[in-house]
Amino acid sequence: MAGPPTLQAKLSCGHEAQRGPAASWEFSISGQRALLFDAMSGKWSAIDPGASGVKEEWESNQQLTQYLRTISQGDCSQWLQEFLQHWGDMLESTGN
Repeated sequence: MAGPPTLQAKLSCGHEAQRGPAASWEFSISGQRALLFDAMSGKWSAIDPGASGVKEEWESNQQLTQYLRTISQGDCSQWLQEFLQHWGDMLESTGN
């Protein structure tokens, strides 16, 4: 007997030379990649055609979209600053 579906979310952060910060979310439903959300543009994409109904529902939920964008911008900026600081410290320690 199958249990209820599971939802997994993965936040990816980056920094692009021309565009600046970049953040995206990948959502998997019951282990299958289903949706992508570009936090910078606010655009949703269905990876799995079976997730198009969820995509439409989530696209129309402006509160969810804003929440994901806010988390992305705040967390990604902080994580990237910490990473760059750590990376800079590593480069300094190996350069001596």
